[in-house]
Amino acid sequence: MDIDELIKLRTDILENSTNEDGYVSQQTFLEAVLPSTVETGLIESEDINFVPPNQNFNILGYTENESGERLQLFIVDQDSISLSKKKNDLIQSRKDSHNSHFKLAMEFVKKSMKGHTDELIQDSDPLAVLANQLFSSSFIDKIDVIEIILFSATIATETRGKELDVKKFEFDDSSVTAKFTKNRQQEKKEIDIYIKLVDLGYLYSVSISKGNADPLKVSFQNVFGSSIEVLKAATEEHFESYICVLPAIGLANLYKKESSRLLEKNVRSFLNFKGANAGMKNTIRNDPEKFIAFNNGLTITGVGSEISENNGKIFLESVDDFQIVNGGQTTASIYFSMKDGLDISKINLMAKINIAKNVSEDELNSLISDISKYSNTQTKVSNVDLKTSNRELKLIKRMSTSVTAPNGDKWYFDLARGEFSTLVKLKGNKKKLEKEYPTQRRFTKDQLGRYYTAWGEVPYLVKLGGVKVFRYFIDSISGDGENKKPKEINRELFASLISKVILFRELEIIHGRGKNAIGQLRSSVIPYAISVLYNITNGNKKNLDFNLNMLWVNQGLDSSLRSYFYELMFLINDLIKKYAQSDDFAQYAKKEQLWKDIKNSPELLKFIESRDTEKIIKKYGIAKTDKTSRKKNKDNYSFELISKTIELASMGSKYYKNLISDLSFALSETEERKVSRIIQLLKSFKNLSKEDVLFLDEFLMKINEKSPSSFDNIESDQNELWIYTLGKIVERYNRCIADNLSISDEFDKIGQIAALKKVKYGSIYGVIGNKLSKGEELSLVEIYQASNYYKK
Repeated sequence: MDIDELIKLRTDILENSTNEDGYVSQQTFLEAVLPSTVETGLIESEDINFVPPNQNFNILGYTENESGERLQLFIVDQDSISLSKKKNDLIQSRKDSHNSHFKLAMEFVKKSMKGHTDELIQDSDPLAVLANQLFSSSFIDKIDVIEIILFSATIATETRGKELDVKKFEFDDSSVTAKFTKNRQQEKKEIDIYIKLVDLGYLYSVSISKGNADPLKVSFQNVFGSSIEVLKAATEEHFESYICVLPAIGLANLYKKESSRLLEKNVRSFLNFKGANAGMKNTIRNDPEKFIAFNNGLTITGVGSEISENNGKIFLESVDDFQIVNGGQTTASIYFSMKDGLDISKINLMAKINIAKNVSEDELNSLISDISKYSNTQTKVSNVDLKTSNRELKLIKRMSTSVTAPNGDKWYFDLARGEFSTLVKLKGNKKKLEKEYPTQRRFTKDQLGRYYTAWGEVPYLVKLGGVKVFRYFIDSISGDGENKKPKEINRELFASLISKVILFRELEIIHGRGKNAIGQLRSSVIPYAISVLYNITNGNKKNLDFNLNMLWVNQGLDSSLRSYFYELMFLINDLIKKYAQSDDFAQYAKKEQLWKDIKNSPELLKFIESRDTEKIIKKYGIAKTDKTSRKKNKDNYSFELISKTIELASMGSKYYKNLISDLSFALSETEERKVSRIIQLLKSFKNLSKEDVLFLDEFLMKINEKSPSSFDNIESDQNELWIYTLGKIVERYNRCIADNLSISDEFDKIGQIAALKKVKYGSIYGVIGNKLSKGEELSLVEIYQASNYYKK
């Protein structure tokens, strides 16, 4: 891991964390990096409860996990995000350099548990809500773990010989004794304290990883007290299978430490952990010895293992990238039974452990997905892929390369991690690319899931965030969750998706943050406000639908809609405080009951019946059955392949020759052969196949991961004219579709103008128009010839 690459990542993060005043605050920095921790399963959702900085304590935010037994506290090393810091200031060789941050957070926990924060935290301070919870007997009885996570824009290092290497700092676990009252009796309990560091090394690993960026390694000696005897059940080309028996107490303690991050993402997105399964709990209480006979056991996957043999017996010492793909409910039920005081010492479980080998990351993801799908035959776990290989996501990505907004704006769907950063390195012109695709017009699959889901009746689900809301989105567009046909991923749907992105992001600006904000419940108020508008339009069979297409056409909200939402969000902020049955308003906003109470409240009803609402409905309303009678052009062309081909080909064959000569790793024979063939194709203006484009794309991602400095050492002589020409072709095509013009006629007109101007190859525009009408692929030569029209 190259330290200079981590410094560049820091620069990018801080640039994306700058607020409207040009300042990087702790909150904007934390908001920028939280999605990476959701990706690794460290936290369940980026939607945490933020609290303003307190002069006595350093807690910036907190959240409870869905099942309520884990409290996570978030702190930021403010000094590390200073824009004036130099490279040497950011290198940390001692993990105790972070101790002061953890110590202050622990001081908050201990003082709160004793009720000693009254003079340190004002009653009006949102941090007082958390302090009061930690002093509450019911809250202490509920939680078993407090996890303190420090976010620092520094680099953990160690010296190996003369080289300075990036490393991962690990911290010891501890515990704190808490007193509380239960059933009128004074009791004590030990609450485990886990501390973790999220630094630039951690964030960089996430940015370049296609698989699990922070895989869990389980040592059976540490978890179960000894290695586990296994029987080898199968040895195949890509995996080995072992059968064993696991003691329940070790598994429960492992779940306590790692929570739902033990579970494969697809399983995690589906299961609800609200306590022990009643049937399992009954068996644990009355017939613990029979549990192994009654239960189907666990299915576990890993990507590596340590095996030992003794007297002809095989023992499993550890598993790398440990994931439970079947048996998540069993694991959680055993843990919650132990939490409820039941004896689980006599419980054992059957387990099948599959260790993948000799597979690429894509093959590994596919293998784990298949094992998960076929293992979960009794519990309904959706077969829809949550990863970047999902069919619908790939189609949305394709639309993003083909469709431009009416004003010419382009939107970038950052489907795969590191995709945009690799594009920046490939083109070598960051400022130009960021001007073409500014931050506000780039979005990830997880963000799209939140924005899509907000336009509906489940704002509380948007608050839950993480894989839960993303599962809802994927199920909806694929038809899986609703048992309907998959949605057709076309121009109209893409425009609708972007409209929802625009709406959510505009509301974030209107609401504001900090001193100029409507309130301190921004992440709750926005989805609730959007759901209100949906509920009175599209969600009401008697009313007009809301014309989202107007947001697409205007690429924003007009002044009347902005004013309306400001008033609505102001009201929602007050209603959340009024109807929440907890002082922790943001946490309670994750409950469906709050949405029901607000939706049916007299205050909201009065607002809905107001003159302002009537004006908005009149302006933006559209009949549910409103269909244009005019026959539209069939939008059957995808620019994905030719766009990617031009993007890669415009760099020139010499660029790729120089690039591979500067790599810090050796190419395989297959890679060498494929790259050489692609270079020859580019030299002779031959089209690249889908397989060529996919290979070159993945190859460049590999360089970004293993030899990123190679991009910096190669000068790019990119043919901007080809890219510009294709952009004009896409723009003309989009206008034909939007205005229902003849594609062939419109491109013939360009050819006629070219003939009058005596432009070389001008007649190629007639060929291009004909191909676009028929949905046939354009060629590299055709774009080259068409570029003559735009030569100065």
